[in-house]
Amino acid sequence: MSTAKAFGRFWWDFVVGDDWRAAAGVIVAIGVTAAVARSSVSAWWVMPVAVALVLYASLRRAIRAGVSSYVVAGLTPARLLPVLNVAIARFEADAELRAELDGARAELAQRKRIERAKGILMRARKLDEAAAYAQMRRLAMDRNLKLIEVADRIIDADELLS
Repeated sequence: MSTAKAFGRFWWDFVVGDDWRAAAGVIVAIGVTAAVARSSVSAWWVMPVAVALVLYASLRRAIRAGVSSYVVAGLTPARLLPVLNVAIARFEADAELRAELDGARAELAQRKRIERAKGILMRARKLDEAAAYAQMRRLAMDRNLKLIEVADRIIDADELLS
C-alpha cells in the first residue's frame, strides 16, 4: 500500500470510525499548528498536545457511555474472543457494582426513615432514643411487620395528624 493511500485510509478511518468531535479537534489542531508555525514560536508541540487532549476527551466520553473495552489497533479474528471476554467480564463487574450501590442507597434510605420515625416517637411520647427504638421493634414483632414498615406507618400517621 502506498504511503499516500495509507495516510488517506488512516484519516478516513479516524473521521468515520470515531466521534466527529475527535476529528474536529484534530482539524482545529492542524489550523492552530499552521498559525503558530507562521509566528516566531516553535510549533512542534501543538499536535502532540492536541492529540493527547482529543484522545483523553474521546476516552472519557466512551467510559461515560459504558464502553468496556477500547480497541486502538485493528481487530483481528484472533483478538476478537479475548476482547469480548474482557468486555463481558467488565460489564458483569460493573452491573454487580451498580446493584451493590443501589442496595446501599436503599438501605440508607430505610435507615433514614427509621431514624425519622424514632424522632417522631421521641418527640410525641417524650422517650429517649433507645426506648423509642425498642418500642418500634416491639410493635414490629407484635404485628409481624418489618421495622421499616412500622417506621413508614409512624411517619404517615405523623404527617396525617400534623
